[in-house]
Amino acid sequence: METLKIIVSGKVQGVGFRYATKKRAEELGLECEAKNLGNGDVFIKAIGKAENLQKLVDWCKDGNGLAVVENIRLFKG
Repeated sequence: METLKIIVSGKVQGVGFRYATKKRAEELGLECEAKNLGNGDVFIKAIGKAENLQKLVDWCKDGNGLAVVENIRLFKG
């Protein structure tokens, strides 16, 4: 099991991005928490298999269809 922290920037608050992220992570069998940051970004912490973590990162690049993702930063551990 690996842990990955993701910070997603753009129009990601107020558009259901956190909820959709948690739902996608659950579908991938990941433990996940997502929270809004004061600067408008969303912080995600996910735990699971590396290949499923990568699938979550790939999903985050497009978001839930309402979000406008401008940048993604990844931190291991």
